[in-house]
Amino acid sequence: MTKCSEVLNQIITWLKQGKPSADKLVDFPWEVEEKDSNTYVAIHPMFPIKIFIGCDEEIGVIRLQTILDVKTISLNNDERLVLYHKLLKLNASPLTKFILVGDEDLPAIAVDLSTKTLGKDEFNDALALLLATVNASIKLLGLEEVYSSKLFM
Repeated sequence: MTKCSEVLNQIITWLKQGKPSADKLVDFPWEVEEKDSNTYVAIHPMFPIKIFIGCDEEIGVIRLQTILDVKTISLNNDERLVLYHKLLKLNASPLTKFILVGDEDLPAIAVDLSTKTLGKDEFNDALALLLATVNASIKLLGLEEVYSSKLFM
């Protein structure tokens, strides 16, 4: 099994060595910082989100994850049910899944990849799929204003 540190180091190298004129997302210049052991945060100025990149050594999985700005814990049951129903319908997309994180039950979008077979093209495809799902989620949930203001900040 490939070690998380090796795979994460390769991913971070790809992201940091990017060029603005790149054709692939993985080849853009990303700002990457270490959050804690085996977890990094990647940010690109064109996208109003943070992408968390983590690795689970035990099961050999790299996870790309972004958290949406919707505190579902404060919604009433009917509002929460409607929101969860919308997100579950989006779960039909390949590779992506919606999960809840934190004490406020924030919806997050995740893509899991195997550390054994991960290559640059597969990582780029996962990154593109994650961003496309974020975009679809923002539209579906009516969060365009929230995210457009983040983009200009």
